Amino acid sequence: MDKSMMPNADSTYELPQGGIAGLGAVLLRAAERIGTVTEAARQAMMGLTLAFANAERQGSVCVRAIDAVKGLMPDAPEAAEGPEETEMRLAQAFEVLKTGLKDLQALGLAQNFQDFISAAGTRLGKTSDETAPTHPIAPLIVDEAPTFAQTRIYFARLALAELLLARTLARFAAADEALSVSVSAQPDDALIAEVTGRAHADEQQRLAVSTALKRRLMVVSGGPGTGKTTTVAQILECLLRKNPALRIALAAPTGKATGRMQQSLESSANNAAKGLSALQAVLQHDALLLDAEKQIRSRTIHKWLASPTAAGSAPGIGNPIPADVLVVDEASMVDIHLAVRLMRAVSPEARVILLGDKHQLAAVGPGAVFAEISDGKGALARMGAVVELVKSWRFGKDTPIGQLAAAINHQGANAGLPEAEVFQNVLAAFDSAETNADKSLQSASLHTAGLVELQKGVFTSKATDEQKREREIFSRTGLTAPVRSWLNRELEGYAGVLSECRAAFLAGTTKEQWESLRQKLWLCLSGFRALAAQRHGVMSVQAVNDYADQRIRSVWPLSEGTFGGGHYPGEVIIVRRNDEGLGVHNGDVGIVLPKLLELDAPTADLDDSAAVVGDEDAEGAPERQDRPDRQGPAVSFTVYFGDTHLELPVALLPQFDVAWAMTIHQSQGSEFERVAVLLPVKRTSELATRELLYTAVTRTKRTVDVFGSEAVLRRAVEKPTVRDGSLGRRLELFCEMQ
Repeated sequence: MDKSMMPNADSTYELPQGGIAGLGAVLLRAAERIGTVTEAARQAMMGLTLAFANAERQGSVCVRAIDAVKGLMPDAPEAAEGPEETEMRLAQAFEVLKTGLKDLQALGLAQNFQDFISAAGTRLGKTSDETAPTHPIAPLIVDEAPTFAQTRIYFARLALAELLLARTLARFAAADEALSVSVSAQPDDALIAEVTGRAHADEQQRLAVSTALKRRLMVVSGGPGTGKTTTVAQILECLLRKNPALRIALAAPTGKATGRMQQSLESSANNAAKGLSALQAVLQHDALLLDAEKQIRSRTIHKWLASPTAAGSAPGIGNPIPADVLVVDEASMVDIHLAVRLMRAVSPEARVILLGDKHQLAAVGPGAVFAEISDGKGALARMGAVVELVKSWRFGKDTPIGQLAAAINHQGANAGLPEAEVFQNVLAAFDSAETNADKSLQSASLHTAGLVELQKGVFTSKATDEQKREREIFSRTGLTAPVRSWLNRELEGYAGVLSECRAAFLAGTTKEQWESLRQKLWLCLSGFRALAAQRHGVMSVQAVNDYADQRIRSVWPLSEGTFGGGHYPGEVIIVRRNDEGLGVHNGDVGIVLPKLLELDAPTADLDDSAAVVGDEDAEGAPERQDRPDRQGPAVSFTVYFGDTHLELPVALLPQFDVAWAMTIHQSQGSEFERVAVLLPVKRTSELATRELLYTAVTRTKRTVDVFGSEAVLRRAVEKPTVRDGSLGRRLELFCEMQ
């Protein structure tokens, strides 16, 4: 094959991403210019293309031979053949794939893994990792296994990403040098004891702090409320005492997560009882500086990778991110492509701290990076680079939420039990939480009645009048009666506070009073959230948004045409795109409210044609226009972000959506007092997974209500997310070589 047609290692990695439909045909057309394409090669490519398409949907970085074989077997009714016929067709398909892979290798479209390593110029165990490739890299990489059915096939870009990430992580894990500069005369053990003692850290948190001072890579895994960010604050305190000039970079996949980490560190530093004086001093000094001058800087991962360094170009090999310590939060949301780019842009002399929850949903992109690197039995753990925090400060293992989460995750007493028994334990956890929990503290409830009733008879001719009415409401709203009841209860409280805002606004109020009311409304909203597995359809984000919209829109009635763009006071929105200039990030939630404008304007200046408040005005009080600005038909709407007290005109915001509900995936890293979880309706839904259910129920601090059928719940409990790849095996290889 012409070597000019084959990419080198770096260009292979930079190939654009996208759908793979038709890619097999493109590769075969390219091969036809070189030689004869056999029928076996065509069939093998067809099977591989189908398998890769499925792998892309599932988030896997490779496929197995057995997956490709399924696409080669001719359709046949299962009842029309016995076990022997099925076995024979399977054997035939395997032979076709084997022959086809050999033919693809002869054409230069595939190569085995060892040849790929050589072609990529990867010199295992040596310092230089940028050696130019000496052989062409084929598009497909075959990683043979003792059993052919388990042989893995990769696209070269993903194989290279896995290889480079494993090698980079192994090198960081093997480096255990102390800080090059230390102004502290205090021994490390004494320093750790002082800092962790004042913070009342548990044993695993103390281990994490100790590990971070000794190693250049540390992976901290822990569930919600286990104190991951608090532990990082203690680590940074120790590092800053040893070297006050350290440059620290905070990063996360989303702007929302980055902001939460920054706020959490500031909260810990400002807690005098924790004694984080060095961290507090740096943060206080940073508050007076421009972002570029700060010692502790927080950005999204993408922003760090796109921001030019002092050299004038984006970070990369030889031009690292300007930081001595890199802390990455919500690392479970990082896919393999982003992980490789980030780790290769970090200085070899820097310290890297990765935080995440290996039981949460994996990244949207390919790979299960954090789950593999945080494996307690994996190579990094054996090198002492992994610490798992197990004590939850939000809900203990004996609390209703703690017991439910453990049962869902097959942890504790549930480990190793048959799936059916684990599911019964999940149901028992719900029953126990509802029966014994103090409702003012924690509770977990399962609501199946609405869907079961709909499935059992509401849509039959024998339906009662009540069932027919429920059918009509469900058809109109897409929500069952129990879900509507939960929403009505929560929205009633929100509507009450919104009514207070309306009354004060129309009567005239001061900026201080208005800010107090806005914050009260924000706290009310922050107390509850509906989380749905599906974005559209019944029992979805859209269904909840439409239902809440209808109820809240009427709380603050305005004349038709008074407000533009369909917005209304009290509407809840979520930002979908970062805008550093405005100070908003993807995931930020805000409330639409009218802008406070000249509330002391005299009544004589009002438009007499406008609607006025009648009997509800106090006796003797001047009449007021029933419109937000009381100045005319135009309304100036702003969005109030209660977390930061930021107020921005709606018209200036980047892309945003209505957010009375959010998807479970979007909720990662968030927490609310009361949570409603809407499971998928179909039992066969691919969204019903163990990680989705665990992520959803652990978003609560106090109560969680799960709405769905037992069949879907069972599927979620019994079906963990499986993403195929070999990052763990690659880590084993490179860690052994250090």
